[in-house]
Amino acid sequence: MTFNNIELLDYLNKNINIHSFTCPHCKTFCNLYSYQYTFDSFEIDKIHCGCTIKVKCPNCNKYSLYYIWYTGEIIEQGFEGNVQYLKITEIEEIKQIYPREKTIAKTFPDYVPKQLITFYEEMCDLYPVNTNATAIWARKWVEKFIIIESSDIEKKDLKDKTLDKKIELFNQNKNTSLDASILTALRRIGNKTIHIFSSDEDIEISHEDAYLIIKNIEYLINYFYIVPHEKKESEDALLALETTVVNKSKELSKQ
Repeated sequence: MTFNNIELLDYLNKNINIHSFTCPHCKTFCNLYSYQYTFDSFEIDKIHCGCTIKVKCPNCNKYSLYYIWYTGEIIEQGFEGNVQYLKITEIEEIKQIYPREKTIAKTFPDYVPKQLITFYEEMCDLYPVNTNATAIWARKWVEKFIIIESSDIEKKDLKDKTLDKKIELFNQNKNTSLDASILTALRRIGNKTIHIFSSDEDIEISHEDAYLIIKNIEYLINYFYIVPHEKKESEDALLALETTVVNKSKELSKQ
């Protein structure tokens, strides 16, 4: 934990020093003093506020930067409540801006198409800050995947087709009904997420749901690229071993 939330609440309400801090650079737990950090607040509305905190680690002397969002309640004081102030009641989110938080993206081998890896890594980068964008990027990944995996003749059939039709044709050409259902699910989630259905409420993808989407993209990468490649390597090694054993047996039988 970079900050202690209870201390942050006390700081925001009473302007006392922030003490508990773990540096993201050197991973050292530090006791801070006021000259080691700067604070700038901003108001979203009457009860929703935020701030930026820039911290200089007393151990490694490196800086880190954070956005913090918090909510409170209006407290009325004085005669007929003529004095009001905001009492902070909850830290909603702490976002580390610098250094950039470690991505959840896995490292895949070079033989996985670079364009698919780029889309996947962008999804993972979006995951901490915009889960809806993660779902939308997954839809883009699906479309790019189908195009990459289609032959030149198949690409002509796919031209000007909607993504659902592209998935249907891909399934027919590759005969992968199970994976086609995953592709369809990713397409539909991305479609529904990007559209605005009312002025009051839109579809929101939670972090848990966004992580599930990412795991299914990873499954597709493994199924279509990693497993076939490892299977081919294993088979080649086994056939080479077979040749070695057979030749050795022939040599021994001549002795």
